[in-house]
Amino acid sequence: MNYFTLPFLICLLFFGCSSDENKTKTENPQQSNINESEPKILYTAPTAATVKWTAFKHSKKVPVNGQFDSIFFTGFNDSSSVSDALKGVTFELFTSSTNTNDKSRDHKIINHFFGVLLNPLSIKGKIEEISGSNNGVGSLLLEMNGKQKRQPFSWSIDDYNEFFLKAELNVLDWDGKKALESLNKVCEAKHTGPNDTESILWPTVEVIVLSKLQEIGV
Repeated sequence: MNYFTLPFLICLLFFGCSSDENKTKTENPQQSNINESEPKILYTAPTAATVKWTAFKHSKKVPVNGQFDSIFFTGFNDSSSVSDALKGVTFELFTSSTNTNDKSRDHKIINHFFGVLLNPLSIKGKIEEISGSNNGVGSLLLEMNGKQKRQPFSWSIDDYNEFFLKAELNVLDWDGKKALESLNKVCEAKHTGPNDTESILWPTVEVIVLSKLQEIGV
């Protein structure tokens, strides 16, 4: 009986140690796989967007601010890249929703500017190109007054997913001279500055788009 006790204990100790070592070796890859399977964050379509614009009057370029209250957009792609998520998005701005906090001025802009354009009910567009990670540049294909033209823009996004896009367009590029003159005439008193000899409405308009992108985990 005693002849088998010592070899048995040695074998037990040997295989016991070997088993623990193998167990330790197989746990590390499993732990690594768990870390690699962390959820991936994707940007998804925002619930709303705000489109603001600034026009200029008088020789000193006094700003006139407004926005469109009714906007429709589609074509957003769920992606971990802001650029990939926004490329191909289409939008439509409804001109009757023009809001400058002055109902009389809103009426004049809607009827004497947009009302003079071909297809006066809306402005349509599509994000054709966009580059960058947290900021960059891009190009819109903008349709207004029956004409399509590419419009460059710059953009950025902050740590809170607040998206900012800025463009400066010239309405003359969309053959908007007639509409510009129409609005300038009906607003002649408002568009003539203290030191001006005539009413002046500049063709350049600054446009800003604000939105908060949503996130989903996969």
